[in-house]
Amino acid sequence: MRAVRNISVLLIAGVLTTAPYGCGRGPSAAKADRKQAQPSIIPVTVTPVRTQKVQRTVEFVGTLYANEEVAVSSEIEGRILSIAADLGDRVGAGQALAKIHDAEFRFAVEQSEASLRETLAKLGLEKTPPPSFDVARTSPVIKAKAELDDARLFLKRMQGLFDEKVISAQEYDTAATRAKTALAAYKGSLEEARALVAGAYAKEAQLGTARKKLRDTAIQAPLAGSVSKRSVSAGEFVKVGIHLFTIVQDNPLKLRGMVPERFAPELRTGQSVEIKVDPYPDKRYAGKITRISPSAELA
Repeated sequence: MRAVRNISVLLIAGVLTTAPYGCGRGPSAAKADRKQAQPSIIPVTVTPVRTQKVQRTVEFVGTLYANEEVAVSSEIEGRILSIAADLGDRVGAGQALAKIHDAEFRFAVEQSEASLRETLAKLGLEKTPPPSFDVARTSPVIKAKAELDDARLFLKRMQGLFDEKVISAQEYDTAATRAKTALAAYKGSLEEARALVAGAYAKEAQLGTARKKLRDTAIQAPLAGSVSKRSVSAGEFVKVGIHLFTIVQDNPLKLRGMVPERFAPELRTGQSVEIKVDPYPDKRYAGKITRISPSAELA
C-alpha cells in the first residue's frame, strides 16, 4: 500500500497580446498610433501583508477494521439445547447466544448444597463461617466443654470428700478418670470442629465451581456487537474451547493505513482525520489518530 500526498498546484496562465504595425503610413495614422500606444491606467488595491495558517493534508489509503473481534467458545462440555443468535444479529453484552443442556449441572449443584448443609449441621451452623471463626463456638465443642466443666466440678467435690475420708479411693479415682476422659473429649471436639470447618470451606468452593458450571450452560456475548459467524447448531456436542460464535464490535471502527516515512515527523496522536469510503462517496466521517507505529514498513 503506497500513500499519496495531496499536492495543490497553482497554474498561472499568461496571455500575450501583439498589435499589427507597418511602413508608409501618413501623419494622421502616425498620430492615431501614438494615441493608441499611450499606456492605460490600471487600478491597484494595496493590502497589508499578513500571516495565516495554511492547512496541510496527507492523503493515504487504509482498511477499516472492527474495534474488537472476539471468538466465543464454551467453558464446559455438553450438548447444545438451543441457539439464540444467528449471523448478522446485533447482541448486547451478556446476551444469550446459545444454551447447553443443564440437567446434569443442576444435579451437581444440588449435591454440593446438600453436602455443605450436612457439614454445617454437624457444626451447628447455618452458613459457612469466616476464616477468623473460633471453633470453640461450635455445638460439639460447646457440649464437650460443658461436660468437661461438669466433670471437673464433680472431681473437686469428690476431692473434698476423699480428703475427709467420706469416700473410698476407688470412687475418687472414678471421678478423676471421668475428668480426664472429658478433657480428652474436649480436645478431640476442637480438632474435629477444625476439620469440619476446613471441610465446609472445601465444600463451599466445590459448590461455587458447580454453580459456575451451571451458569456456563448459558453461552453469552462478552461484548456488544454483531454476530459475524456461527459455527454450531442445536443438538451438537461441544467441548471446552471449541469456537462457536464470532462477535465483532463495529462501533467505533478502526482505520489502519500507511503514510510515507517523510511525513512521520508531522504526525501526532490526536490529530483529526477525515475518512471517505467508496460505498458512500458523498459522506465524510471524522476520526482521530490514536496510534502511530514506531517502525517503518516497505510499501
